[in-house]
Amino acid sequence: MGELGLLLAGGFRIQENGIVPSSLSSMVFLSAYEDNNSDLGSYFDGMGEMNEARAAFGLANWGEEGLVALGGKRYGIVPGVTGNYVLMDSVEIWDKNENMWNFREEWVLETPLAGFGIVAMGSYSEVHGSEYCNM
Repeated sequence: MGELGLLLAGGFRIQENGIVPSSLSSMVFLSAYEDNNSDLGSYFDGMGEMNEARAAFGLANWGEEGLVALGGKRYGIVPGVTGNYVLMDSVEIWDKNENMWNFREEWVLETPLAGFGIVAMGSYSEVHGSEYCNM
């Protein structure tokens, strides 16, 4: 992304007075250097939303060009499903130049997955993941 900071993507929330959680498709970037962006602030929420809202998904750097989001949970009321979420098998790539998410149908996961970690190898070696990374 060209700046040091923290990227928040997806997740879930429960509306005030609500009982069923809903997944989020948003991305927010929190810049580590407020001085570099003093005219803009350190909070950027104008980033492209994922095509599918998801929580507990894998997120990894996709080289210099963007990010890849894999699997996850879609919270909400789903007809014919017991519980408040379904597991996902979809894969999306975020192109930072276009600020747009695109599905990668050829990469659909064999089995819907959520709550896993990812190690991204290459120009960046970082661990990203879900609630299991906090254990």
